[in-house]
Amino acid sequence: MKKATVILVTILAVVLTAPAMAQSSKAGATYAQGLYLNSDTESLNTWIDVPGMATTVRAPNWKELTMDISLQCGSYTRVKTKGKGGSEDSTSAGAQVIVRAMIQPEGGAEMLAAPGEVVFCGQQLTLTTKLGGIIENLAACTGPEASEDCLLSDEEIEIGLRTLGAHSYNFFYEDLPVSDDYNVRVQVMLDTCVGSVADDFGNCVDGSDPDAEAEAFIVGGSMVVEEVRFTK
Repeated sequence: MKKATVILVTILAVVLTAPAMAQSSKAGATYAQGLYLNSDTESLNTWIDVPGMATTVRAPNWKELTMDISLQCGSYTRVKTKGKGGSEDSTSAGAQVIVRAMIQPEGGAEMLAAPGEVVFCGQQLTLTTKLGGIIENLAACTGPEASEDCLLSDEEIEIGLRTLGAHSYNFFYEDLPVSDDYNVRVQVMLDTCVGSVADDFGNCVDGSDPDAEAEAFIVGGSMVVEEVRFTK
């Protein structure tokens, strides 16, 4: 299988954000519009902050914080196979947006909100074909015995798929350690993978392939944070 050229995509963020509302109170909210955040060589498979998706709330110790995070995100995958003489070819491309919420008291250590890492948008596309080829010189391929000069050119199949959806998930942190102002921010990992095969679960095995392309992106989102007391 052909060696891959890992796709390089860029990050572009022109963000219109609403100021965090009700700062240093029991609730806060923020949103980002006009945002286009996509995977690039620096942010690929690395946690990055979503511009505009951070706010601060006041909470006492032993209380809880709940975070309703919503993102409009999607993915793009493209795969192509080609072959001749009945040969089999396979390629795979995958992309996903993974989200987590981080909270930090003033001057304290940063903490991961439950349930941890959540996949908001994910897509895996695998294409396998067995193709005969296109006859380039029909005259050499006729008669009782086909000539060695009978040429078959590659047949090709290419598929591109783009998705976009609005997704929401509830995060929380129990038993806050101190009474303080807590900064809450949204982080994402934009994960892409292109390869010549997929594993038994259909996941991309990253081997790089010039006939495959993948991209994960975000175009906006919002977050609402509230101090609550859970039933024990």
